[in-house]
Amino acid sequence: MNTTEWTPRIATADRYLDAQYLLMASATGESPIEETLARLDDVRRSRVAFNSLPPAEFQDTRQFTPGEAADAVVFLEKRLQAHKNETLLSRWLLAAEFPEEISDFERVHGLDIDPDHDIVVIAGSVSEKLRRPLQERRFLRVIDLADVIRDENSNEIDEQKFLRALLKMPEISSVRPSRMHYINNEITDEVREHHLKRFKDRIELFYISRNTNVLMAPLWTPNVLKNVPKFISHGHDFLELNKKLLGSTAVVIGAGPSLDESLPKIAAVQDRVVVICAFKALKAVTAFGINPDIVVCLDPKQKIRHLEGVDLNRVGAFAIEVASNNELVSVIDACPLLPFVASPMPGELIKAIGAIDIPYITTGGSAVHGGLQAAILLGCRSIYFAGTDFGFPGNRLYGSGAGTGDQFAVSDDGATYTRQPLDSHFRGGELFPVPSNSGGIVGASVEMIQFREWTEARIRKAVELDEPSRFFNLCREGAVIAGASFISDFDSEVLNLAQKPSIREMVEASSGIARISAKAVISRYRSRADRLRKLVTSCDTILEKAARDQDWTHDLQKLVKQVGRCLEVSTSINAQLIKLAEYTGRVNVTSSEADSLIIKLVRDAKTAAADLIDVYVAAIAGLRDVPPFAATERQSSRSAIH
Repeated sequence: MNTTEWTPRIATADRYLDAQYLLMASATGESPIEETLARLDDVRRSRVAFNSLPPAEFQDTRQFTPGEAADAVVFLEKRLQAHKNETLLSRWLLAAEFPEEISDFERVHGLDIDPDHDIVVIAGSVSEKLRRPLQERRFLRVIDLADVIRDENSNEIDEQKFLRALLKMPEISSVRPSRMHYINNEITDEVREHHLKRFKDRIELFYISRNTNVLMAPLWTPNVLKNVPKFISHGHDFLELNKKLLGSTAVVIGAGPSLDESLPKIAAVQDRVVVICAFKALKAVTAFGINPDIVVCLDPKQKIRHLEGVDLNRVGAFAIEVASNNELVSVIDACPLLPFVASPMPGELIKAIGAIDIPYITTGGSAVHGGLQAAILLGCRSIYFAGTDFGFPGNRLYGSGAGTGDQFAVSDDGATYTRQPLDSHFRGGELFPVPSNSGGIVGASVEMIQFREWTEARIRKAVELDEPSRFFNLCREGAVIAGASFISDFDSEVLNLAQKPSIREMVEASSGIARISAKAVISRYRSRADRLRKLVTSCDTILEKAARDQDWTHDLQKLVKQVGRCLEVSTSINAQLIKLAEYTGRVNVTSSEADSLIIKLVRDAKTAAADLIDVYVAAIAGLRDVPPFAATERQSSRSAIH
């Protein structure tokens, strides 16, 4: 039987139509209610698959053959019939006789609810009626409000309980915030909306984190491979700074609007406090005559434009994530580097290469977090926050001179924002009012709320671990940070501190991070590039056999083993893997469609491997310029800073 690109779509439409007709037969016959409900849920599941078609990334844009045109007509006819059936079933749902305990649930949610992928929160007397029926019908993500509130006398959501409930659910990061249903008939509309907003905000944080990994993965891998030569020659051991400045004071600087007010205060005490600033704040800080001791770089998309006009001789050191933009890393010659790992993917790649030995320093995605971790590592007793607004005071994104070039706008009603960074993708969304240190409110995006919550959690952990740190917040118009008291200026005791030692001298006196010589790294890079070349050959074999309609099952098994030995490829095509997993999780794909999806993934793997071979070749050339040295044996397992 000849197949076309429409064949799997027709098969999915047929499954949806079959589910519809089975439900119709059950609803109009004398079937038990349990069977009818099972058929209804089958319709809901197959509807999700049907509405996922056709996924744009798998479409072929070439001209239709006569066979394809005929199949396209068949699919469109089936699609039209499925939509007509939906109308009939929706009318039936409004009039059908359901058991009392589930009647409202079925009518309100109709065909739209997805038993496999949506989150259903139930509360009050509804939970007593619905919890067991939904579990028996295999609704996979059901939460009882009683399990996530602070206590039985409160309607307030306990964030930690809610977080734990979500983490128990399958693939929570793939749930879209819009796919949440809250059922509670015993509260006011105001409380219901408050709860629903809290639920959706938390789900959105998971979704944003997942999307961040999808966005960053293709950048992380080539940056890591390109950066290793520079880290071998200029990288120093971050962990050797542990408690070197025990009892000192630090100021952690972000690029927020409140930085304008704080810069004069920081300048007045900079000789007595350790100045740690986020990369985007660097230009504003140095323009004010402040010499930062440590600059934290985290985002792999940030470019060298943030270094324009900055005298790097005035900077103590750069604490730089291993996957930072290679163009940026390559131009930092005038001061030492303190490389660290902040994400699992780059960490696994560094471990696989085995060329450098660096610590894992956790962050929540913000350079401010890296600055906070650095201050705690140094042993600073008092830690001040400046320019860390975690919101948009005055509807501004940055302080004067910071983050230049990024466009930011807030709607007239203050409810939404749009943001177009020069270094990244466009984004926008809702603004949420959060308390500010001035006693008013400040608008904050979900991303900023997530950054603040991570900071607050790290402060709580410092208390739990009995770390000798106190935290203060200089951001008058910024968001309140739990655990960091607002203070209008540095405490008077700062003025009595002795002049701080030179951070640069301290870093330069620390050990290098190379585990092996540059010559040995070249050998490892060549070996990994050879693996990629073999992988490309295997991809070509599969693609050629597929084009000739020959069996390539054995070749695919060989390729899977090769990909397992080529971590670089799996991280580079992470976005495609996630999309494929989500699609196949919703759509019961046919054999022909599965083959089509696999072939596309093989092409993606080949392209990624070929690109990475070029990266290795260029990196090897860079390693040849690294002066020969005798690398000392180092610990292969580095402590993680939490």
